[in-house]
Amino acid sequence: MTKTCEAFRSTAMKWFNGCLAGHAMCQEQKISSDWLPSRLIDVGLFSDSKEPRLVLESELQGQENIYYTTLSHRWASTGIVTLNSGCIDSFRRCIPLESLSATFLDAIDATKALGVQYLWIDSLCILQDSLSDWQAESANMGDIYKHGVCNFAATASSDYGGGLFQNRDLAWVGRQKVRIQYDGHDRAYLASIGNLWGRWVSRTTLHKRGWVLQERMLSPRTLHFGRQLFWECRMLQACETYPEGLPDEHGDLYEEVDGFDHPLTTKNWLDECKGSEFWKELVEIYGRCSITKPYDRLIAVAGVAKALQPLLNDKYLAGIWEKDLPYNLAWGIANVEGEVQRSNHYRCMTLLCLTITC
Repeated sequence: MTKTCEAFRSTAMKWFNGCLAGHAMCQEQKISSDWLPSRLIDVGLFSDSKEPRLVLESELQGQENIYYTTLSHRWASTGIVTLNSGCIDSFRRCIPLESLSATFLDAIDATKALGVQYLWIDSLCILQDSLSDWQAESANMGDIYKHGVCNFAATASSDYGGGLFQNRDLAWVGRQKVRIQYDGHDRAYLASIGNLWGRWVSRTTLHKRGWVLQERMLSPRTLHFGRQLFWECRMLQACETYPEGLPDEHGDLYEEVDGFDHPLTTKNWLDECKGSEFWKELVEIYGRCSITKPYDRLIAVAGVAKALQPLLNDKYLAGIWEKDLPYNLAWGIANVEGEVQRSNHYRCMTLLCLTITC
């Protein structure tokens, strides 16, 4: 058994540096160091042993080439360390390492290994006891992930504290040489587990979360920490088994257990968005995702709508678009498992009165 941290120092660094230096399409989504979140975690440089601390955007004004990573993870119902009004001053001095989960500690180590000094984690960068702060920061959530240099996804972690770096069996990572002899045929082949991406990325619990769909779409590059490392950007989908890229036979889709085909990656949404039909397909994917708080349902996809608005040249109206308003209102549900219940929470405070003449 080995840990994925060993591959991170070699394979993942090659993916990251190669994307920054040589991926023309990824460079189109240029990371601007001029835009920063309200708060970041200063993790220090690679050789630093100091504890991380919370920094405000105002402290970083005037500095050049400030980049940060982001984290996609599952929250636990209890026990997670969060930022609140009572501890913000102490967190600005230092965030004690012993108070952080294995996932947060691994995210700090991975950030420093990439040569990046700052990290954004929702629970440590948004005041959890302030509704006004949450409203302000949630409105910027899309920009936060869009402007991050790399997103770390705790894909294999069973809960928020399970860590990024996972134990794995190298026999499940490499390709095994198999010799096949029959009827005069004698040849050696390389064999590997099929549907790696669907099995260990797309079907995982993390990527069935509503917030994470937006985080994955808008971040320019994502490093998935699973049974092995997976890389995802606009020009490359790769894993340790296929470090140079998934072979053509894997295709652009994977088959879900419901029998429907879904895209392996959503990074290419800029190229695939040809009109409102793209939004319909996206909503179908998003509708299959779970979300803890019902009133987050519209907010958790608002960043994607904001990014799509210039492409669609349309007005966004709480989940639907103005130009196709009658069509978008004529929706239904399908392929639902279990009982469907009406939500107790209103997700839109605007009442639209329409008269449609046929």
